[in-house]
Amino acid sequence: MHLTNAYYLNDRDFQSMLEYLQSIEFSVVWDGFFSLPMVRDLGLYLTYEGVPFYDYVDLVAYFIGQSPVNNRMVQHPNKTQHRGLKAYVEELFGMLPWNEWNNLYEVKQANSEPFKAFVNKLRRANYIELKQFYQNTKELRSFVQVLRSHGLDVESYGQYIKNYFLWAETI
Repeated sequence: MHLTNAYYLNDRDFQSMLEYLQSIEFSVVWDGFFSLPMVRDLGLYLTYEGVPFYDYVDLVAYFIGQSPVNNRMVQHPNKTQHRGLKAYVEELFGMLPWNEWNNLYEVKQANSEPFKAFVNKLRRANYIELKQFYQNTKELRSFVQVLRSHGLDVESYGQYIKNYFLWAETI
């Protein structure tokens, strides 16, 4: 949270992106994405497995000024050198416990039939639905352009997701 607050207070690029995330245009993307059956299934599964998915999503929603997915009240958290949105994303990814998550994934894959079935379901998911959502939603395409304009490599993130879920086409 300290990293986010520091960027929020000191970085114009980050502030500009936050302003965009609070826009009506991005609301269409936010509401549309969380209305997709695939995303709802993911949220329900994670919640069932004890991951407070909607708490995290709602925390982000409150931070960026979007409507909460679960319409639950979440307490807002209190609000160096900064180098733009791309640097923020890189620093944030650098802070995430990727090794622990990967180890947990491997353990769950080996020991949990429901988890294995869920991963297989995601891999068989109709990702065309996501692709069509992208193609049919000018606000989402605009959002992707905003991310690109801030130097984020959207294609590499899409490629990572594609490879992880073994999808044949790029989203």
